[in-house]
Amino acid sequence: MDLILGIYKEYPRALRFSSEPSEAEIRALIKAKTTAIETGDGIDLVVLDGNRIVGECEVFKTNGYAFLGIIVDKSARRMGIGTMLVRECLRRCAEIGIDKVYATVDSTNGASIKFLMSNGFSYDGPTEGNLVKLSVKI
Repeated sequence: MDLILGIYKEYPRALRFSSEPSEAEIRALIKAKTTAIETGDGIDLVVLDGNRIVGECEVFKTNGYAFLGIIVDKSARRMGIGTMLVRECLRRCAEIGIDKVYATVDSTNGASIKFLMSNGFSYDGPTEGNLVKLSVKI
């Protein structure tokens, strides 16, 4: 929860929150994602360092679109964890019939934009407010 809270607080607009989300809002989002996974409309992978989550990648479908979210703890970045998570998530998407995945990234988060583009994503339409829209076909 700390890892998820940290990234959502750092980049709230990427999840379409207008300001720092409350714990209740984050819990509601996690519940929606869990439901997607349980119904076969999503994937959630984590990387552990001992019993601590240092990375998470998820794809879940909502309103007919599949969205990717990735979080890597600051202490574990630039070690290949994010790339491994994205590649495995996309591979599993193909297995469950997802053929295109979208991501929205805060326009000030250049490192995430560069990371996703290095993993096959490309710009998908104009920037919406402070969000950059990216997608990848599988």
